[in-house]
Amino acid sequence: PLTPLHLVEHLHADEIYMGVYALAELAAGALVAGLTARLAGRIGNRSLTAIAMIGTGVGSILVAIAPNLYLALPAAAIIGGSWTAAGIALFSFFSESTPAEGRAKFTVAYSQVVFLSTFLGPMIGTGLRNGGVNLVAVILVGALLRFVAATLTQFHALEWVERALHIEVFTR
Repeated sequence: PLTPLHLVEHLHADEIYMGVYALAELAAGALVAGLTARLAGRIGNRSLTAIAMIGTGVGSILVAIAPNLYLALPAAAIIGGSWTAAGIALFSFFSESTPAEGRAKFTVAYSQVVFLSTFLGPMIGTGLRNGGVNLVAVILVGALLRFVAATLTQFHALEWVERALHIEVFTR
């Protein structure tokens, strides 16, 4: 909800522009969805997830610093394509890394974490904004968090957690 709020409050977007913005996100997502398996086959799901998370951060930065609506529109395509690639590649990585025994339990846990994050992230951002934090600053912090997620994804953060806790969640 923060990106549309920013577009309306700071760049004076109207309903028509918001529809075009959403169409750019969806069209890019549909295009990237068809290419994701091929990209993952070349570079791997983990790397594709990391690159896509970088794309979501770059798109958010572009929206935050865009001086006008014309420059925010390419960011919509970057965001739509990147979130699609990240979602597909992340689930594919999860699927190929999860042991067959107990897969249903792991899938439930994965889904709950994803759904919780899609609820909590915007709620926290909106709470910060309503608490007086500058909207652009909140969007930029969100972009920074996506860059951190990309770095942790690429550099095997879960394996570090497994070693630290002496558990095995994912197969090698």
